[in-house]
Amino acid sequence: MPEFNEDVIKNNIEKITEDIFNIADTYSAKNKQLDISIEKARSLVSAYGWENIFPIWRDYIYNRCTTFKSAYVAVSILYFMPGAGRLFPYQIDNPYEFVAYLYCRLKDHWATAGSMWDSLTKDILFTSAGREELIRPYNDWYYPEDDPLITAEIEKWKEKLG
Repeated sequence: MPEFNEDVIKNNIEKITEDIFNIADTYSAKNKQLDISIEKARSLVSAYGWENIFPIWRDYIYNRCTTFKSAYVAVSILYFMPGAGRLFPYQIDNPYEFVAYLYCRLKDHWATAGSMWDSLTKDILFTSAGREELIRPYNDWYYPEDDPLITAEIEKWKEKLG
């Protein structure tokens, strides 16, 4: 059996990541593309571990998810990946920066994306930032877009993104 070096593994993860996030549509209720991408994402995380996947995904999202549509695909995959009604279980470095980036890409279509971003953000902050008060379903009082830690990161992204 051949040995695989880190570059081969990273290239494989990057190729699969492109396949996962590069889908045409997430809007239809019977979207098979999204379901397939979610299954591929779960398999990738299972095979390589979240700690190896997320840095590549974060780079992909920051550099390639630059439109509403592509950011919405990313949020959809992250939101549905744990399974219906399940808490997002994965640690994210710099969670406020990450969710602020997604907000900046989604804000112009808030009626479509706001609720999903809101739920995903609460889960990420609960899991990655120790915000225990955000455990579901007892967090209806919290509005992430009003959180000063998130709004500070949103301002930084606005400057970077222009």
